[in-house]
Amino acid sequence: MAFRRTNDTGESAVERATAEIRQRIRNGELVPGQRLVAAELSAALDVSLGPMREALTRLAGEGLVEMQQYRGAVVRTQTAQDLEEIYQVREVIEGLAARLAAAAVHSGERSAKGLQKIADRGRKMAAAFDLHAYLAANQELHEAIYALAGTPRVTTLARTLSDQVDRLNNRHLASPAVLKTSADEHQAIVEAITKGDAARAEALMRAHVASMGGKVTGKA
Repeated sequence: MAFRRTNDTGESAVERATAEIRQRIRNGELVPGQRLVAAELSAALDVSLGPMREALTRLAGEGLVEMQQYRGAVVRTQTAQDLEEIYQVREVIEGLAARLAAAAVHSGERSAKGLQKIADRGRKMAAAFDLHAYLAANQELHEAIYALAGTPRVTTLARTLSDQVDRLNNRHLASPAVLKTSADEHQAIVEAITKGDAARAEALMRAHVASMGGKVTGKA
């Protein structure tokens, strides 16, 4: 998919390439251990070689790509220890985002309007066992919670951790029962945030992330 515009600056080309490759890693189109040849990606995405190399360097900094001797850039393969650590930290960060989002709603600083609509769409996709659409709704819901939290540092950390493990959802959410449980947990989190119950929102989000982490690491 080509996405460069004729008036792109070098920086915007880097950002576009970074976002596209990141999403392809998240959705499993680019798999762990796969080589990322800058020249091939440049041609496929219609981005110059310089910005593409910079994009791969940025993704390496995010933990999605690693630079290997003789092979160059490859999609990073997470070890069992990596996954456990990522989910431990993610549980704290995502829980904090939910707490801050609920607190912002409680204070009237921000509105939770729209959260329920996303959760409803997720439950509909779960009931239909449409994994691809559910994963999109899942990502959108978490992004909406980050926006409600209103803290750029928390958002950056949460996104980085999510990017590193979300590709695993393709496998670990691939059952009707697991999708339904995930959607039900989202609903409870949305209700807590909408009511401005910060403590409950944090506890529910942490439990939600811990549950998925257990499935991914085999410790559920």
